[in-house]
Amino acid sequence: MEVCPRLTLKRKRTEGDEDDDVDMEEEPTLTLRANALLLTGTPISHLPTARIFAYATHFDTHPMGLEWLDDNSCILVYESSASARTAHRYLQKSAAEDMDADGYITAKPIPITLWPPEERISKSLGKGQGLKGVIRMRWAKDDDVKKKGAKKESKFYKKYGETAGKEDEGGETSQKRRRGDDPIIRSRLDDELDAFLGANRPSKMRSDYVDGSQKTAERTSSASDSSDLKNRISARLPRRARGQLADRLADPPIDAEEDWHRARGRGRRIPRPQKTQQDLDDELDAFLNEKE
Repeated sequence: MEVCPRLTLKRKRTEGDEDDDVDMEEEPTLTLRANALLLTGTPISHLPTARIFAYATHFDTHPMGLEWLDDNSCILVYESSASARTAHRYLQKSAAEDMDADGYITAKPIPITLWPPEERISKSLGKGQGLKGVIRMRWAKDDDVKKKGAKKESKFYKKYGETAGKEDEGGETSQKRRRGDDPIIRSRLDDELDAFLGANRPSKMRSDYVDGSQKTAERTSSASDSSDLKNRISARLPRRARGQLADRLADPPIDAEEDWHRARGRGRRIPRPQKTQQDLDDELDAFLNEKE
């Protein structure tokens, strides 16, 4: 049952007043904060601030702030009384439950997904109940404030340190801290990667295969041992070993007439045997003598 925060009035009597004639004076005995809900219970003591926010948003409520009272108690502050009333309804475990004399009702338990890892492990091993304890909820009061010296008495800080709870949802460090650590982490990772790969690792890019034997060109070689990119791109790829042009055009010598005809039959053009000038002169003289 949802109950809106209201001002409780106390009846004040004076001596000599009769029961049917009482002077009523409006004197507030407590003031409730219309936009704030107090949560208390042992499960609260196991959760940092970020996970308390995650608990609230898990049930579709969105507090704008959180105030710690002690290890077991905190206050969720909402933007308006309307959003606080909605949160009161969404976080209540049973709508049929009535408030007790102190204004408390039972809140929904912490989802297992939000439990700290050690609590989940302990629960799975049967070593404890984890965060299954009861959480009680009521409207916060103006006098719900943190006691002086509560930080020194906090068991949570003693166990996890003063930086505990200063995290984003999911347990990650803040964005500002991540930005500050990035250059250092990047430098260290780069050094480790260079040491692992070595200084002269070959490239596996296809464009670096520059000769017919498919050997790779070293990307990390020095300038004196390798050509620049322009020369590598413009360089002509070597042909397969076919010999020189003259060797390819030259024909094997043919010694016999049979080889001559066989070569002609295959369609190859074989040069005729060359004769000297003296041979030609002798043939001409013989031809002229026959005519005479």
